[in-house]
Amino acid sequence: MVKKKGFKKIEYEWEQLKQGYAYIKIAKPYLLSHHPHCKYYSKDVLKIGKYRFCWGCIVTYPTMVSSMILFLLLDFQNKFAWWEFVIAGIIFGSYEFISLWRKGSGLRHRIIKFLLGIGLALTTIGVFTIPIHLFFRILIFIQLYMMAGLLGSLRMVAMEKKCRKCKWKGNWYKCPGFEELNRELKKRNLIDK
Repeated sequence: MVKKKGFKKIEYEWEQLKQGYAYIKIAKPYLLSHHPHCKYYSKDVLKIGKYRFCWGCIVTYPTMVSSMILFLLLDFQNKFAWWEFVIAGIIFGSYEFISLWRKGSGLRHRIIKFLLGIGLALTTIGVFTIPIHLFFRILIFIQLYMMAGLLGSLRMVAMEKKCRKCKWKGNWYKCPGFEELNRELKKRNLIDK
């Protein structure tokens, strides 16, 4: 009897994993741009063929990775103290606050995202060069990542406000910008609305 319960639980969890994978596969176009497919967000995305990419992400993360590689190749981690990296990273990253108050999707917005990428690279190198045990460096990095998540949630609030001004009042189940996604999710019984 216990074995059946255990097997049912494993079967249920396997189905949950399969549903999660199906959801991610269907939502992939939205994960790359994470903006509704509508005119209100057309300036926030870059279209390449059938794919849409968020301008902020496509500038920030490649800048972060390339900056980290460049700083490490130039051996900056041995020329500056860890705290200098962190302070410089916070200064570069703080320009992101401008994009929270002053919306935009033009050159200014992309420059801010470029600076954010540099700031993230500097902060990451700084944290991982602190002369303490790796476990504590990882904990500090996670804490900083969570604090950066606060900025992301503020951006989400701004996005929600923008959507509430629309005809569909932020109801993403009815919004034509999510119509294709919702249709596919309903077809596979991944949502019930």
